[in-house]
Amino acid sequence: MQQMGYHFPIHELNWPREADERSKLDRIQRLEPDFRDGKLYLPMVHLIDGKPSRELTKLQQQCKDEGRSFQIMQPTIRRDENDNVYRLHGRLIDEYLVYPFAPHDDGLDCASRWYDLEMNPPEVIDDVYIEPEVFVDGA
Repeated sequence: MQQMGYHFPIHELNWPREADERSKLDRIQRLEPDFRDGKLYLPMVHLIDGKPSRELTKLQQQCKDEGRSFQIMQPTIRRDENDNVYRLHGRLIDEYLVYPFAPHDDGLDCASRWYDLEMNPPEVIDDVYIEPEVFVDGA
């Protein structure tokens, strides 16, 4: 923050009984009602002939044609400790599908922290409103 000259608050996310083994389970279980009620959406893989495709769906193509490419989900691709490429949302879906029997549940635990943050939905702002006002010299 000092190097960039931009300062923002950092809030610790903690829970009562954080040392308790059940606190992680309790945090993850907060997700269940929103998944059950369809309030949380996970991106789906677009399949063509049963294989994942990079081809745009009709709705995605419509968004692109209308200049709304920002609405098309772009996967977050990372490399793991063994240098294997993976999609972050794919790991989350893998955990979600077999929870509570998943070998790892850290992604779900991380996702459960959404409830600890004061998040707001994104806003689309027209570029016209963020351009500085232009003045002609001598006018």
